[in-house]
Amino acid sequence: MIDPIAEVMRIAEEQRTLWAHAGQPPWTWRGQGGDPNRVMSVLRFKWLRANPKAPPSERCRAVYEMIIAYTEEQGYPPSVREITDACAISSTSVTQSYLGLLQDWGYIRRVPYRARGIQIVGKWKE
Repeated sequence: MIDPIAEVMRIAEEQRTLWAHAGQPPWTWRGQGGDPNRVMSVLRFKWLRANPKAPPSERCRAVYEMIIAYTEEQGYPPSVREITDACAISSTSVTQSYLGLLQDWGYIRRVPYRARGIQIVGKWKE
């Protein structure tokens, strides 16, 4: 199995090399504001989306468990904002990325154009 961190570091190094040859600073990639941590986060999400067999992160598991707990308690699924706040995620776009990963892995299904349109379809695999 491929190590996700090593793969992300390899991709980041490729990007850095490409930008260096283009004569541009390496961390101004795609308008990420010059922050290397943000660029690494974007690369990690791209790698995870491209490799659905990759092991889910602890944050993905926390989002999944929050959705289950909230749905059992309230009787309906949480909104993206509620997931963001409950899991201490920095923004709703990051939450959307985690939900996309969970959907790609078959843990949830999202109903398009519907508020709180999250359905649990699979159990967490250890």
